[in-house]
Amino acid sequence: MRYTTEIFPPTTQIEVIHTKSISRDYIEIGEIAIRLKKATQENAVLYLITKAKELGADAILIIGERSRGAAAMPIGHLVVAVPFRELYAIAIKYK
Repeated sequence: MRYTTEIFPPTTQIEVIHTKSISRDYIEIGEIAIRLKKATQENAVLYLITKAKELGADAILIIGERSRGAAAMPIGHLVVAVPFRELYAIAIKYK
């Protein structure tokens, strides 16, 4: 989800930030997310980095995981709820 209409050229390096205290001025390009499956969170962060590079970001601010509901999956006579989780971050561009 883009927060700005500005378009930036792709970048090659992304800083990964886990805290909201950023000492430099920046603009938020938009939110990026990946649905978590069996992949590790590390692989998910690599995906977010790839997407941020495409957007021309200088860094991503990892916000965390969130639930996107669940799906009912029948197993024999039982139904099991399979949760949908995603890791999301904000792509930012330093001024």
